Amino acid sequence: MKKMMERIRVAKTWREVVQIAEDKLPGTAFDETFEVVRVANKAAKLGQNGNANAIFQDLGRWFALNIEAGQVQLFHDMAAALGKWKSHKPKPNYELIALFNVCGLFQPGWTKRWITKTNPDTGRLTRGLHGVRDSIALRDIKINLARIKPDFTEDNWEASRKKIQRYAKEFKILLDDSAGRPSKVIAT
Repeated sequence: MKKMMERIRVAKTWREVVQIAEDKLPGTAFDETFEVVRVANKAAKLGQNGNANAIFQDLGRWFALNIEAGQVQLFHDMAAALGKWKSHKPKPNYELIALFNVCGLFQPGWTKRWITKTNPDTGRLTRGLHGVRDSIALRDIKINLARIKPDFTEDNWEASRKKIQRYAKEFKILLDDSAGRPSKVIAT
């Protein structure tokens, strides 16, 4: 879990964070390369040989350049990474996935406030969502968690809620745990 948290802190985008929390890849230096090979093999099996052949050509060129350069340590590291990759069993953290999925939808600088103003070009009234995000609603995270976690029940929601609150505090994400639908503020 510590390694996952360290990788999350280094991640640049919310999608990257979600991928880390999904734990589909073991986190080696060659994950991207192995994933591209897996996708190319899948494409070849589906008959999309043009895409697969282009990927295999690029990979072959990369291998040839590194063999010619005598990058022995690179191939030792790749072999060790392949061993980790093959023995990796994903253990997704559903609470983190749900939290960061919702945070990705509602970036900082966004709030559910209706703003009505006149469009200067057309003179018509326009409506839009503008403002600053105050917090993420726990009810939205709960809905997302129920969708992605296979064994989610109301009985285990309390334990998941505590985990989500702990993660939110650690990553400085404000949570709103009030019940019900959010109120709409109409500004003129």
